[in-house]
Amino acid sequence: MAQLHRVGGQIELKCQAEKFFDVWAHKIYLVQNMCPSKVQKTVLNHGEWHKTGAVLTGDYLINNIGECASIKTRVDEIDEQNKSVTHSYHEGYIMENYYKTFYSTMQAIPKGENKGCIIKWSFVYEKMNKDAPEATVYVDFMLAMAKDIDAYLCRG
Repeated sequence: MAQLHRVGGQIELKCQAEKFFDVWAHKIYLVQNMCPSKVQKTVLNHGEWHKTGAVLTGDYLINNIGECASIKTRVDEIDEQNKSVTHSYHEGYIMENYYKTFYSTMQAIPKGENKGCIIKWSFVYEKMNKDAPEATVYVDFMLAMAKDIDAYLCRG
């Protein structure tokens, strides 16, 4: 039987939860402009950017481990009420080398009127083998990306 692993983290941001959620759920194509050192390109392969079922390919760079690769994801769920987005990962470096299944969920939680938000990122995955790494590096990467998006959203 498959053994699912779970890992997650969170970060407190200055931007409003609604703004962050809007970018991740409806305007993910902007992320390459907001985090150019981490995301080099985002391409819509199928569907519409802002809808469940969209299939995206992204090129990314995780400097601290030297991983420069591509990943193909599908938007599985956009929950407007809870401000969360779930992606499943299907092709690319991590799927070819480490994981049989890989899912990420981002949730933007408001802290109150004009008090910023908390971004939670979680991953559920099944390793290809016992030598595959835990996904903590990807949590750290997504939280660092969230910090870049926050800085961009707070600029203007």
